[in-house]
Amino acid sequence: MYRKAICFILVTVTLYACGNRTQDTTPPALNSTSPGNSATGVALDSIITAIFSKTMDSSTINNTTFTVSKNGSNISGSINYYGTFATFTPLSSLSPNTGYTAAVTSGVKDGSGNPLPSDANWSFTTGTQATSTVSFASHVQPLFTQFSLCTGCHVSGGSAAFLPLSDVGRDGVFVYGTVYGNLVNQPSTRTDDGTFLVKPGDYVNSVLYQRVSGIGLPYGKYQMPPNGPYLNANEQNVIKTWINEGALLN
Repeated sequence: MYRKAICFILVTVTLYACGNRTQDTTPPALNSTSPGNSATGVALDSIITAIFSKTMDSSTINNTTFTVSKNGSNISGSINYYGTFATFTPLSSLSPNTGYTAAVTSGVKDGSGNPLPSDANWSFTTGTQATSTVSFASHVQPLFTQFSLCTGCHVSGGSAAFLPLSDVGRDGVFVYGTVYGNLVNQPSTRTDDGTFLVKPGDYVNSVLYQRVSGIGLPYGKYQMPPNGPYLNANEQNVIKTWINEGALLN
């Protein structure tokens, strides 16, 4: 009888706890995009990126819910998703001096099944340049990993683990996209409130550039890596140029 009573209490407590588990009902938001809305001179090899406020259900992000169109007709492209952002990679180069519209519909949902409140779209215009002069994957990411200058701290278990910059363990766009998502249009709440780690098109107000160059740092902040050696002028310029070209995921 005693055992039965204990079992009854345990079952009751379990059912009560499960029944009162807080359910996430907050809808996701489209935090930022690349290229940004109304951007001009966009490189013809650009990857179009949508960054959400929450982890999304990847099965809801596809060629129906994430589209890019030219003159009212959707162009062909492949969709990839990781963490909080989705990418649309055109199957062929974008046309020069042409307007495009990207759209994410309310059909996309977060991991709890909450849909985007409404359709979202943004427009941009290409330039004539076939490729960006700086590639995030080929030029920027290697600067973080060279000699472990950055990833010695900015890695799981490191003193700056809150901002991972390591691409170890993955490959392709998802590797660089993971680090990219940690930087672009992300507020710098740990070091410089009110600013962004990377603000596309604005290297002056991007904390990343301030930290690696030492230029424009607020009082009490210091150049990175803390004990050097620092990135040289050419390496700093790579990051500056990448930001000025729109901080693309390329």
